[in-house]
Amino acid sequence: MRLLGPNSLGLLAPWQGLNASFSPVPIKRGKLAFISQSAAVSNTILDWAQQREMGFSYFIALGDSLDIDVDELLDYLARDSKTSAILLYLEQLSDARRFVSAARSASRNKPILVIKSGRSPAAQRLLNTTAGMDPAWDAAIQRAGLLRVQECTHELFSAVETLSHMRPLRGDRLMIISNGAAPAAQRWRWMPYGHAMASWQR
Repeated sequence: MRLLGPNSLGLLAPWQGLNASFSPVPIKRGKLAFISQSAAVSNTILDWAQQREMGFSYFIALGDSLDIDVDELLDYLARDSKTSAILLYLEQLSDARRFVSAARSASRNKPILVIKSGRSPAAQRLLNTTAGMDPAWDAAIQRAGLLRVQECTHELFSAVETLSHMRPLRGDRLMIISNGAAPAAQRWRWMPYGHAMASWQR
């Protein structure tokens, strides 16, 4: 028997009609999976998504991750046909190496956005995380092929909305227009593996 938690809000799986959580908020079926280490953030996203009628494939609040952890969920969601994108809210990791390995594998097939709290020393003290580790987090997230967004409410909601409505790329219909080589190279890095860019016709 596996354990989700303790101190977890629970699990919602709309496609299976399952609400094994403390939240009475019903959520619609969708293609976005959300994994959070904060029950408070999970509740906020649930309320906000209900108002905008946004759906999820899975909505998982990990709690203290005594047994099931982020890397195992990423392995599962990478193969899940109902999930087309993944959003993570993270505060700390028990095994960074396993996380990077699982995230790198999953990001080859599906876009993954990460909100990692605790950039400032004050926030790190509040979350009881190791001070000065944020540059290491940035490096690990980049190495895994994920995209980190800022830990503010506006960007969190924008990330949910973007991933909920985006469609998988098909063919060579995407073009990057930039005022410099460096910004274009950054955008190119987030192209899914195996996709070609649109050709420029003069």
